[in-house]
Amino acid sequence: MAGGSTTSSEHFVDPASGPGPVESAVKDEIDGFAAEARPGLAQVALCMARLLDNPKAVNQRSAAAKVLAALLEKLHAASAQGRCGSLALVRTMTQKGGA
Repeated sequence: MAGGSTTSSEHFVDPASGPGPVESAVKDEIDGFAAEARPGLAQVALCMARLLDNPKAVNQRSAAAKVLAALLEKLHAASAQGRCGSLALVRTMTQKGGA
């Protein structure tokens, strides 16, 4: 473009081309309870992954990787809160008179 300016459409990979390797990995990692517990964080994580997959966004990769790592930690914590260990499950069942 003239004058070195860019449009916002030049900064993103065409979604019609399909997800890149980072986006696919993040989607696999957060699929399930983590995405259900915190859907907004899950979408932001996928957006950061798309940015990392974008070959034109080299300058933003370091910051995007840091943000993505923090978001994945939060999503894993949300997922872990929703899971119940087997001993806790047995305790819950016996307290409710289920066993």
